[in-house]
Amino acid sequence: MRKEMTFRMVHAILLVCIIIGCFGNFIGIKEPIILHWSIAVLWSGIIALMNYGKNRERILCSITLVACLFLFILFFGLSETNDFLINYSKWLLNGEGWNQEWLRGYELIQTLIVSSVCYVFQIVLQKYHNLQNITALGLFLGMLYYMLSHTEMNRFGVLIAIGYIQICYIEKLQRTWKKKKTKSSQEYILWIMPFCVTYMVLLFFMPTSSKPYDWKFIKEAYNNIREDFTILQQNLSRNGKEDFAAGKTGFSEDGKLLSGIADSNQQLLTVEGNQSLMTNVYLTGKIYDTFNGTEWVQTITEDSNEHLLDTIETIYAIERYDKEGKNNYICTTGLNIDYKYIHTNCVFAPLKLRYIDGCDYQESGTNLIFDRKKGYGTSYKAFYFQINIDHPKFYEMAETTLEDDEETWARLVEYYKACGGKQYHLEELKCYQDRIKEQYTPLTSLSPKALTYLHQITGEKPTTIQKLRAIEKELSSYTYAKTPGKLPDSINNPEEFLDYFLFDSQKGYCSYFATAFVLMARAEGIPARYVEGFCIPATQNKTVSVTADMAHAWPEVYLDGIGWLPFEPTPGYEEVRYTPWEMKEKQDYDSFPAEDNELDIILLENSDYEEKDTDDYKIQRILYGGILTIIFVCLFLLGIEQILFRRRVSHMTIEEQFLLEIRKTLWILAKLGVKRQEYETLEELQNHVRTKLPYVFGIKMSFAFFKGYEEYLYRNHHVQKETLQETILEQKQILTWLKCTRRWYYYSIMIRIQFIR
Repeated sequence: MRKEMTFRMVHAILLVCIIIGCFGNFIGIKEPIILHWSIAVLWSGIIALMNYGKNRERILCSITLVACLFLFILFFGLSETNDFLINYSKWLLNGEGWNQEWLRGYELIQTLIVSSVCYVFQIVLQKYHNLQNITALGLFLGMLYYMLSHTEMNRFGVLIAIGYIQICYIEKLQRTWKKKKTKSSQEYILWIMPFCVTYMVLLFFMPTSSKPYDWKFIKEAYNNIREDFTILQQNLSRNGKEDFAAGKTGFSEDGKLLSGIADSNQQLLTVEGNQSLMTNVYLTGKIYDTFNGTEWVQTITEDSNEHLLDTIETIYAIERYDKEGKNNYICTTGLNIDYKYIHTNCVFAPLKLRYIDGCDYQESGTNLIFDRKKGYGTSYKAFYFQINIDHPKFYEMAETTLEDDEETWARLVEYYKACGGKQYHLEELKCYQDRIKEQYTPLTSLSPKALTYLHQITGEKPTTIQKLRAIEKELSSYTYAKTPGKLPDSINNPEEFLDYFLFDSQKGYCSYFATAFVLMARAEGIPARYVEGFCIPATQNKTVSVTADMAHAWPEVYLDGIGWLPFEPTPGYEEVRYTPWEMKEKQDYDSFPAEDNELDIILLENSDYEEKDTDDYKIQRILYGGILTIIFVCLFLLGIEQILFRRRVSHMTIEEQFLLEIRKTLWILAKLGVKRQEYETLEELQNHVRTKLPYVFGIKMSFAFFKGYEEYLYRNHHVQKETLQETILEQKQILTWLKCTRRWYYYSIMIRIQFIR
């Protein structure tokens, strides 16, 4: 009776703690505290005593309740107590009359009512086991909904709910247990209850992160499935090609000029800039050098380390032009780039790149690529120099002829050599410049009409920059069209394309304008190339979703002694192109690049990203520590239980010890494949064992303990000490034989046999 009372009371307490902790908002208990839990436990105990206790205990509980009510009325007064009950009744029945001053009293009354309801409900659950299973499932689904909807729940209530679901599952196993039981299901549950309580206490006191768990691995699995579906859809629409076509997003890995581009807000990347970001971002995806009239291709495949040389050359020019005010022209910054729904082998990076951290890549000519196509989950950091390109003084600097300075060049190269670059002499810079001119200024013939038109645009401009700006301005006056139509079949070379675009069509999307600019610049003898990537209106310390609509194409021009510079001839991109920052009259910066300051900046930039991993590290440490703590506590409790069991064995009678050893021996034989069947007598089982294990270490086993067991069961013979010792000896012989023949299985048997009672 006492065990049943304890069983019912404990389950009722668990239920009321779950209701208060997880669903307190629905019953008027918004912030449960220790007082609510204490009242719930105390009231559940009183109800259990009133239900199962003796008359003396019931009378004592009744007197205690009457005394508490009397003290309450005496302390608050009869009138105020009456007002409190009336207002509470109005609130409970009609939702009116809630008095903030009596809030704690309302919550305590709610706790008493919920405790009573939970106790009655537990009585019903004990009678209808399927209803208990449904209740546990409902709790699980409710917590799952709260978790997915980011609804905050009381930590203690959640732990109790998890414990209750576990206990319900164990009860279900006990009810369906096929083997012989020595105890009732309720006794088993009460026996394991201390372990469940210990587990929940450990979980409660384990430190946790203040941030909610984001279930990143589930989100990644979902996004990967969604990405694979998107890629499959793209493959089917593009005859098996995995990249995103220009007709879909404006970015392509094949450089074709299509008849049009489609609107799409599909997310492809996310980009986050650090606090030093001052301009919009152009991410280079692919660079092309040769145009055949309808398509751009890449013919340069040798690894020239061009990105690093280009960066050093630009810094070298600025150092010579205005060493003290260099930050007016160029400034270091960084981006955190994450791939979402894009599948490509391109490494997207800005111009004037310093280095990329977080991914392995290689150079293929002028392009940065992965060894294979990558998509969702790819993440890296790109550190680069943003240039103040649209500021008039920057163009003034670019037009200035500068004298060589071997000391400055050597210092810059030495610094970047430490950052992963090679040792380049000043003479190698000259070779690099000659190679650029040769590769990106191919013989470009224009029709007489196009040549005349170009001379009208640039003829009166004295400098290279002015000519390029004039071409840029002229092209931007054309019409931007997402669907300019298919190129005529008669176009077979760059000359024919340019004539068609300049004089017939006079419209197109970004690829058309970038192509026309490159062809016109090359006709002026200026090295130029075609670039595809993304134009992103990025801001400081803010993650920007890069959609397919941000895919873009633009030209880049090489200026001797300055490096590669981007231009923007596409109409409508005036507001999203490189945005200049205000120049300062005086600068207090140290010599650039001063290695100590530069490395401090790098460390500062990296720290912005490393902080993101701190919480993950703490969670891992807490998780591992919690697991080790639980293992240690379980081992400790098992050790204590073994000590107590051995003590109980020492106080057993010879018959009880004999029965225990018989159970162990029969269990060992069953694990060796000799299991007693329902129709077998003990004598038949003995013969079966002798047939299965006739010899152990060359000695024929008699398994005489079967005879002693049979005499004890059916002839009421008393077990002698010699019979017990003989049973233990034969058991040890079997285990010793097992250790020599199947060592690992022996250790498994020895661990599990300790739990046979």
